This record gives sequence, structure tokens and C-alpha cells, in this order.
Amino acid sequence: MTSALSAAEALKLTLRSQPKQPDGTFAPLEKPVQWDAKKTALIVCDMWDDHWCKSAARRMTEMARPMNDMLKIARAKGVRSRSGSRRISAGTSCSCAT
Repeated sequence: MTSALSAAEALKLTLRSQPKQPDGTFAPLEKPVQWDAKKTALIVCDMWDDHWCKSAARRMTEMARPMNDMLKIARAKGVRSRSGSRRISAGTSCSCAT
């Protein structure tokens, strides 16, 4: 991205990866980047309304609030986002609800 982006348009992120090293180990690598928010989309999948495993449902409840806060900030910067709970359609694999 160019530095001509305004603060409202710039989405500052830190990309993280673990590339394989010559000795066969994996080492964490962080790279700060700026993306044009208006050219960025977020797709949120696997957010359950409920889950048969109460521990998984509890973890989802803990994660939902910070994720929602992050999505609000991203949307305010112009990032497009789509979310919904997944459901099983008769005779097909899972598909996101509309």
C-alpha cells in the first residue's frame, strides 16, 4: 500500500507466519503492513449460536465480544464484512446463513 492512505482508510495489521528455517525448525516472523480498508473484506465463519459441548460454547462466548469489537472498528474504517452462523442444509454441506 502507498503512504498516501489517510488514517481512516489505512488498516494497520501485523502479519504473522512461521516459515521453515534451513535447519528444519519453524520460527515466528512478524511483518507490519497497511491495507486499504475499502479494498479489504472479512469473512467470519464457524460462529455458533450454540454448541453441544458446553466448554466450546463458553469459549465462543468469550471470543464473540472482542471479535465483535474488532469488526465494528474494521467496518468504521470501510472494511466490508460478512458473518452468520452456519447451518446444515438438507443433503448438502454447511453453508453460511444469509
